[in-house]
Amino acid sequence: MAAHPACTPRLEHLKKQAKRLHRSHAAGDAEAYERIRASFPKLAGASIDEIRRSEVWLQYAQLVVAREHGFDSWPKLR
Repeated sequence: MAAHPACTPRLEHLKKQAKRLHRSHAAGDAEAYERIRASFPKLAGASIDEIRRSEVWLQYAQLVVAREHGFDSWPKLR
């Protein structure tokens, strides 16, 4: 089933947000660490250092973006 045309640009924007978050984590961005801690259950109680050392895959960044927008998962956001 194809996405509604009005939804496609928004989804593309959210995909780009997730990619930026993923890159920001890899680059050592403290704001990215805070976003991950706030919205990624596996790292919710982690220290900034633990988050920095954690491998954060793109799928994790997508989950963070989905949760920031009120969805339980990336598939539910889509």
